[in-house]
Amino acid sequence: MKNKILILLGDLNRCNGITSYVMNYYKYLNHEQFDIDFVITNNDIDPDYQRIIEENNSKIFFVPAPSIKTMIRDFRKMKSFLKEHLLQYDMFYCHLLNQGYFYLRYARKLGFHKRVFHSHNIVTREKNKLRDFRNQLFKHLVSKEADYYFACSDLAGIDLLGKKQDYQIINNAIEVKEYIYDETIRKKIRKDFNIEDKLVCIQVGRLAYQKNPEFSLKFFQEFQKKIPNAFLIFVGSGVEEDKLKQMVNDNHLDQNVLFLGTRNDVNHLLMAADIFLFPSRFEGLGMVAIEAQVSGLPCYISNAVPRETKILDTTEYLSTDDIKLWVDVVSNQYSSAVRKDYSALVRKQGYDIEEEVKTLETILHDICIR
Repeated sequence: MKNKILILLGDLNRCNGITSYVMNYYKYLNHEQFDIDFVITNNDIDPDYQRIIEENNSKIFFVPAPSIKTMIRDFRKMKSFLKEHLLQYDMFYCHLLNQGYFYLRYARKLGFHKRVFHSHNIVTREKNKLRDFRNQLFKHLVSKEADYYFACSDLAGIDLLGKKQDYQIINNAIEVKEYIYDETIRKKIRKDFNIEDKLVCIQVGRLAYQKNPEFSLKFFQEFQKKIPNAFLIFVGSGVEEDKLKQMVNDNHLDQNVLFLGTRNDVNHLLMAADIFLFPSRFEGLGMVAIEAQVSGLPCYISNAVPRETKILDTTEYLSTDDIKLWVDVVSNQYSSAVRKDYSALVRKQGYDIEEEVKTLETILHDICIR
């Protein structure tokens, strides 16, 4: 008999790191053993993800996130959905913090006792005081509403529950074989984008406050003064995109900075690049940095990112308080990087999805049959 699991996500957008984590595991789970459906609160669905989900006979339910104007109606929809569907499942697996609290709380009121919350991030202080208060409040509330807790790192688990609480680490595993460096792919991508003679820096992820893309742009502006053939690529979209593009225009960098938006060939773009930038203000782990390391890229990472993210010696942690430090370190080190197959080392660290999925299957099954 199959284990039936309902997963709560914000969306099914390829640019969302949490969604990428879920879909990486979903594709490799044994669908003869697990019957998984999704409920999303933002009707943003990547066509490739939708195809994979449909091929595995899974369902996608859309229940809109509560808004200020329609809050009462939206909460009624959420409660009605759970009342109608939740008891058909063996497990409710929540990946959302703020909205997830209400789902978990109502699931408890329904008497559902296999509620899982997965911490993918640290709830750091934000410059918006109202948003910061909201996040800290819901972190406290959600820490009391689940029966089981997962985390992508010790930092993410401790931030949510404290040092003495019980949580299970689930590695942000990736399809390692898809990121192994390939010189032929590198040459093709660089030719396609006409960057064959460029030293290419790349940042991958949402163009949002957490990911700190403005830092990468300011870094690049100074870096280019030392390395004139430098080129910067942003992969991803988000609320700060327009501001970044305006900064590019204002600083006359439009011939040297490229915005690619959401892509389904990130693995190939990483192979084509020379330097990976990851200046996030906070992270639970940083799955894309794992992907970049597999491709052999020298990675320069904010010291706000958990230490578990570093799996190869090609990775350097730096403080985002000092752009000059980044410029000096990157310009002195990048040329010593060796692009080769690092897959064996990455597998040894526990980040190969084909191996890690077996661990997750055992954990999910054990919870479902309790």
